[in-house]
Amino acid sequence: MRSILEYLVQAPEIRGCLVLTKDGVVVEKALPAGVNGDAFAALASHMAIESVRATRRGGIADFQRIVLAATRGTLVLTALEDVAYLVVAVQKSMDLDQTMLDIEGAAQRLIRKMQLSAD
Repeated sequence: MRSILEYLVQAPEIRGCLVLTKDGVVVEKALPAGVNGDAFAALASHMAIESVRATRRGGIADFQRIVLAATRGTLVLTALEDVAYLVVAVQKSMDLDQTMLDIEGAAQRLIRKMQLSAD
């Protein structure tokens, strides 16, 4: 799992990434120097939990992906089936199309790895 995250965070547009359980516990993270890991984990955990609550209350059910565009960048939450979330911080003004493909590829590899671990 760590190797997948470390590979993803090597891309210059990625500011950090982590995997959270559905209840908000950090399983693994890859953050470059200078990124406050505790703050990033707290933000990601809160956003994931509140997004699930909001989508369920709205009758949408669970989400597959949420993209939050902010002043300094973008936060992408991707569901890893019913087990966890991949959370990726992306620098502002980057081409999100290619970055989203990279994130989706990492998410699929993480899902396969989790399925193999469960067997």
